[in-house]
Amino acid sequence: MLANVDQLLRERAVWEDVDPALETKVVAAVTAEVSGVALQRPGRSARWRALVLAAGLGAAAAATITFVMTRTSIVKPDAAFALVGTKLAPGLSGRASFSSRESGVQIEVKMPGLPWRDGGQYYELWMHTCDGSEWVPAGTFHDMEYVVAWAGVPIKNYPILKVTREIAGPPTGAAQAPSKDVVAWGSLDTCPK
Repeated sequence: MLANVDQLLRERAVWEDVDPALETKVVAAVTAEVSGVALQRPGRSARWRALVLAAGLGAAAAATITFVMTRTSIVKPDAAFALVGTKLAPGLSGRASFSSRESGVQIEVKMPGLPWRDGGQYYELWMHTCDGSEWVPAGTFHDMEYVVAWAGVPIKNYPILKVTREIAGPPTGAAQAPSKDVVAWGSLDTCPK
């Protein structure tokens, strides 16, 4: 099912501009159809057909409105870069993209191939400064096939992204800091060499 959605999202027509008057046209068509049916005293089958038609038009209107409203929230990434596996994940690669939003930075990561982790074991996404003196957590995950994470810091100040293997622990102490088990990383290439 997700493959079908992914394929649909790749279609160029899905991303073309929609006529702003479409919502008004759909609502007017539904209203006209329902009004025309209400003026007659239809038989039982005609009433069922009218109900099915009204429900179908209502669903089409809702889908159109939802698409138009969610389409406007799609943002091109501000930055993107490759992720590479470390010696703990040799040969794996992926991609990260960053989009600034009002609530923070949305991070999309695609890195298939890492084994599933659960039962108190997970992957954690981190952003950090060029010198490594400040680390910011951006979420925990079972795998990194496709994840969406959030951070409250700008990518320009924390241009390095790392994925670590973690184990749940008490609220304070070493368990709440990044582990040394870095499985992947990538960078904007803005750090001094």
